[in-house]
Amino acid sequence: MLLRRLVDLKAGMVRRLLGLSQASGAILGLCAIAVLWGGILHSLSVEREQALQGAVQDTSNLSRAFEEHIVRSIKAVDQTLLYVREAYEKDPTGFDISAWAKNVQFLTDLTFQISLVDKNGMLQGSNLSVNGERVNLSDREHYSAQRDSTLDELFISKPILGRVSQKWSIQMTRKMIGADGAFDGVVVVSLDPQYLSKFYDSVEVGAEGVVSLTGTDGVVRARAAAGNTDVGQSVIGTRLLEEFARSPSGNFEATSSIDGTRRVYAYRGVRSYPLLVRAGPERSARGHPSKPPTLHHPRKRLNRTSPRRYRDDQAARCRAARCAGEIAGQ
Repeated sequence: MLLRRLVDLKAGMVRRLLGLSQASGAILGLCAIAVLWGGILHSLSVEREQALQGAVQDTSNLSRAFEEHIVRSIKAVDQTLLYVREAYEKDPTGFDISAWAKNVQFLTDLTFQISLVDKNGMLQGSNLSVNGERVNLSDREHYSAQRDSTLDELFISKPILGRVSQKWSIQMTRKMIGADGAFDGVVVVSLDPQYLSKFYDSVEVGAEGVVSLTGTDGVVRARAAAGNTDVGQSVIGTRLLEEFARSPSGNFEATSSIDGTRRVYAYRGVRSYPLLVRAGPERSARGHPSKPPTLHHPRKRLNRTSPRRYRDDQAARCRAARCAGEIAGQ
């Protein structure tokens, strides 16, 4: 009887030991799986972080290149405005804006209209024919902003549909000042927002990438994305302006309020002007940018598409400056 009990006790202990051994094996197996998945997740996290850091650097460089391009373009237009204003103020009654624009080959891929508006907001002259019609522009912001300001500075409008050109344009204006020092009207250059979009198209940011030029007023001046180059959208209340309010340049990740795509963005305020540029390359299936964005140098792009056109544009700018100086000296 005692022997039987000892045998049963030993058998029970063996079964318990076997159960513990199996449970320990299962626990060790689960721990190994957990460690393996932890290593995989850590590796993916490190890979994603490295990709994001690379994307931040690449898009930051890209936005810096955009800023430089925008500054050069705006300065060139502003120089034209100042030349024309000086020539007009030397001889208000004899200056012919249409003849001036024709003689200096003013039209380029960037600009398509130059005009004078008198102090009452009436179109005084333009390189585009208006068939003698008096066009009232007194309600336009690019006129009223200069009329109401005591400062002599460049104004850059929101995209508007021109009443003379019937084209969407960004109006850049300078006020004219009469002999008595009072406001005497504005000189206006109309920019084609699609020119900026064409330039942005030279940037390889992927099929779902985007680049844009936005005013600090929250209105998009130019935008390039796959199948969408619309302008005039408002981004007020979005992450872009929130970040810009904190710092003049930086990076952030957000979903676009325009097309609903999530991207890593780099942005920069355009120095000396109420504008900011933004670049956001497409994202891969893993969630980070699929490849570094690439910017083709503007001059190389122009030379590749039309070497003669690039030289002609450069010569036209020189002729414009020379002609305006000659007119001003008459």
